[in-house]
Amino acid sequence: MVEQTGSSHRWRNAVRIRRLHQLHVVICLFLTIVPTAFGVIVIESIEFGFDGYYKRARWAPLQLLVVSEDEHDSFVGELEVEVTNLLSGETIQTYSTPISLTRTDRRRYTLHVFQPGTSTKMMVRIVNYEGRVKVEREIIPDFPKETKDLFILALTPPGHDVLDDWHGLKIDASAEMRTFVLHPASQKHLPHNWIGYNSMDLVVIRGVSLAANRISTTQQSALLDWVRNGGTLLISGGSNVQYLRDSFLAPLLPVYLGELQKASHLPESIARLGAHSDIPISLIDFNLRNNAEILSIGSGTVPDNESHPILASRRSFGSGQIVCLAFDYNDVTASQSLESKPPWAQFLTTIGKSPKHLDDRYEPYRRDAEKIHAVLKSLPSGRVPLLRTLSLFLIACLLSVGGYTWWVGKNAERTKQYWVGSILIVVFFSCAAVLPRHVLSIPVSVSRYSIMSVYSEDSRAHLQTYIGAIASADSTSSFLLDSRTYVSPLTQTSTPPLHLVESKSGQICATNLSAWQTRSYSIESFFDFPVPPNMTEWALVRNQDEKLTRVKHHLPGVLQSAGVVYNGKYMHLGAINPNTSVALEGDFTPAKRLPSLQDLHGNRKHFAQILAGEGILQYLAEDEVPKLVGWMNRSFLPMKFDQPVEAIDETFVIIYIGRDEASSD
Repeated sequence: MVEQTGSSHRWRNAVRIRRLHQLHVVICLFLTIVPTAFGVIVIESIEFGFDGYYKRARWAPLQLLVVSEDEHDSFVGELEVEVTNLLSGETIQTYSTPISLTRTDRRRYTLHVFQPGTSTKMMVRIVNYEGRVKVEREIIPDFPKETKDLFILALTPPGHDVLDDWHGLKIDASAEMRTFVLHPASQKHLPHNWIGYNSMDLVVIRGVSLAANRISTTQQSALLDWVRNGGTLLISGGSNVQYLRDSFLAPLLPVYLGELQKASHLPESIARLGAHSDIPISLIDFNLRNNAEILSIGSGTVPDNESHPILASRRSFGSGQIVCLAFDYNDVTASQSLESKPPWAQFLTTIGKSPKHLDDRYEPYRRDAEKIHAVLKSLPSGRVPLLRTLSLFLIACLLSVGGYTWWVGKNAERTKQYWVGSILIVVFFSCAAVLPRHVLSIPVSVSRYSIMSVYSEDSRAHLQTYIGAIASADSTSSFLLDSRTYVSPLTQTSTPPLHLVESKSGQICATNLSAWQTRSYSIESFFDFPVPPNMTEWALVRNQDEKLTRVKHHLPGVLQSAGVVYNGKYMHLGAINPNTSVALEGDFTPAKRLPSLQDLHGNRKHFAQILAGEGILQYLAEDEVPKLVGWMNRSFLPMKFDQPVEAIDETFVIIYIGRDEASSD
């Protein structure tokens, strides 16, 4: 009996040990499998444009918040965005950027995506370097707004803003332009690149800190580059002067900031905006800079600086403008101004768009892209390597076959040699046609037509390049551009999909080049343009006509077919060598069409005719900033192909000279 009890006890212990072992195995498997099974990477939020708004044929930011939770290992891969036509399903363009996440992480990524005028669909994927898709999300953006609409990005404190009452409305009954007022979540959500503002016309700053710890230096540079390229920046004053002093905008304002004062009797112009004249309002004491002008508020007359305080001022900044108000437009006294909208409508019409952005209303009627593509694809036959190769190949083949046939034909007994030799000739020329494509590099012919705007006071330059490329054989080619350079198809029918990949060394653009059809693209970039402090020297005679007397440039080469654009007029100068002072001895004539076609020939003239005929550069004649313009047969676009390149380059140069840079006699 004792033996049976002991045996039973040992059996129960063995069962208990076996179950503990099984439980241990299960726990180990759980600990190793569960993190992998339940670890996840998700795209928590996606926002395209600002509040979902963007314009057709413009770049817009795609902002994504990517979250990883309890991943087994850190993740390294790519964030990929494929843009397709919603109706046809054809791929338009693909964008990729490296992505790196720790096991538990939250990171925000921004890609800038070009949206054509058609309805599109975006497929967002996170893939590892083995090509396996971890996350996939599909988004269909709202239909784009028209380029003629007024887009306002208001960087303001939380709460109601007077401008919000204009959202979705027309400025007046007769205008076709609608107003859309959008708000970033905070200063940290402002674009870090100028292209992020591509859909915007007016950026308003009111009641927020402009310190470097709130708006980073890259965000500051992005905002200023956008203004240089035609944007309008509106600064609200009043008690906001505390944020303006010692900010990065202070030296660029059209006025010197004085003390904050209380005005007990409001000027009539502010009263027209809806303010109560019996309530004091805070005004900044403005002193006008020499490169600025006084702006009217709510009326058609410009106030006299000696008898009235300056309420608003404006200065040109590149092809854009900076406007500064002495009062806070959103003060309680002024917030009721929308009961009488005409003064506000007139003010928004006056400052809402710069001359360059105002020309966007003609964009639906322009055909410059199609015409430039026609010029790009008209490469002379002698410049296309494929045609030269085919010509030499056919001539050699015909001579070989003809000569061999003649030699064999002299002796009828050489029939066997004829067939053997013919086969060898066919094999030889077949190998000569096929093997070089896989062994030798494929030459590429490139045409680049550019418009370069140089802002000499800041040593910055904006480059718009139209490029056409054709290869000697159908091939997949790639070219390397500097980072923050943006490439889009010139026309929707002439170019296969592009794959844009961001890397540490720049941006890699992969595309399929054809031997029979020119691929055309539009490329935009902003970059530092190192120049001497006095890149261009002006002498102003401050008489009644304020005539210019001399001009000199320090560009790296001869500025051909040069001229001066000033106050809506043009003077032709001809070729100007670097570091050579040229007297302005001719007469200024009305600048009806820019650029001038005088002294132009060949492809340069064709390109200039398109720009002038479509009115692309007519805004140059609509501001008072003096500009030196001319042509150079070189490219300023840093671009490296993976194949040998034969290039044709033409660049129209526009040098902006601020009034404060001019010297007087």
